[in-house]
Amino acid sequence: MNDAGQTFGTFGTIFGIVFALIGLLFAALGAGVVVIVLKRATRRRRVRTSGLVAEAEVLGAQLTRDAAGVRAPRNAVLGFRTADGQDVRIRDTSGNPRFVGDRVTVRYLPAHPREALPTDAVDSPGRRIVIGLAVAFFTVFALTGLGFAAVGIGFAVVAQHMPTDEQP
Repeated sequence: MNDAGQTFGTFGTIFGIVFALIGLLFAALGAGVVVIVLKRATRRRRVRTSGLVAEAEVLGAQLTRDAAGVRAPRNAVLGFRTADGQDVRIRDTSGNPRFVGDRVTVRYLPAHPREALPTDAVDSPGRRIVIGLAVAFFTVFALTGLGFAAVGIGFAVVAQHMPTDEQP
């Protein structure tokens, strides 16, 4: 093999390996996001269906103005005590109007009380659509990363075994 062929072979191998590593990084990132999104959605469903019930009190509420200029309470802070006596504060972003001192029933998992949800919070179909689209997008992202990794590995293998013209 001449010097030019060796240089191309070395460069091609390094390029292929780097390309493959970047593809694997993208695949891992996409798969990781899919796992996190599905895990959170599953936990949220478990909270709604089998979470323990507690009575929370609205400790604070942020007032916002809507398009018509009407002030409405949003993003309330709820405080409740778990069955084992732990005091927990959560942010209620359900959009339901809450005023300081109001009582709200919440559900929580004993292992994750900070992920409690008010029982009157509606799980909209739009949320499920967004979750489905996120899972689909990041699955395609991960598969594309695997494709790039395969191309990079193939390029590295071909670069190592590429014949060169040896000229006198």
